[in-house]
Amino acid sequence: MRERNSAWPYRILAGLIALGLWWTSAAEKREPQSERSLEASVTYNLPPGLVPLERVEKVRVVVRGSNREIRRLRPFDVDVQVPVLQTATGRVTVNLTEEDVVLPSDALTVVAIDPKTLTLQLDREVERTLPVFVELGGEPAAGAIVTSYRAVPSTARVAGPSTVVQALRRLVTARVDLDGHAFSFEKQVAVVSPDLLVRVLAPGTVTAQVEISQPGSREGTQR
Repeated sequence: MRERNSAWPYRILAGLIALGLWWTSAAEKREPQSERSLEASVTYNLPPGLVPLERVEKVRVVVRGSNREIRRLRPFDVDVQVPVLQTATGRVTVNLTEEDVVLPSDALTVVAIDPKTLTLQLDREVERTLPVFVELGGEPAAGAIVTSYRAVPSTARVAGPSTVVQALRRLVTARVDLDGHAFSFEKQVAVVSPDLLVRVLAPGTVTAQVEISQPGSREGTQR
């Protein structure tokens, strides 16, 4: 009997907690509702080995909820995940639904998506090793002459759509500024992606080695 009586405080506490949760939920449902239109980022869930040649980065989503939830909503809280089921290259059309929109709260609902249909051109992703050339800019100190320059290592590997990667002939680095340099120098510099659809895999940076001679040198400029 004593054990049964000692459990009553816990039962009362559990009941109060449940009542509080119910009251909070009911109060939220009674709050005035409003809508908000925002641009949501798009994430593509693609089959392995496929990449889109063009992609929509954002879609407009109209979200409905209580005034309090809408005020707390930030654009980066909403993400649209695009499921791509086609496993072959070519054109594919994807219809977006409310289930594709990831919201930060269950109290929010999706009212509209614009556009609701996305058309993608899928291509096979490939990797390729390409030569890297140093991009120079500016002028060395008065009288100094650039005799040679190179990237070490001299190649880098990239990945991207086959039609884009196969058309590439070389990669270049970020600009290396020559202004004020009178002597040979080295500088760590990034390998620049030649296209938004192409990723530089490795190395992401190379060493630009620039050889500079003084006036009177007979060395010719070479690359």
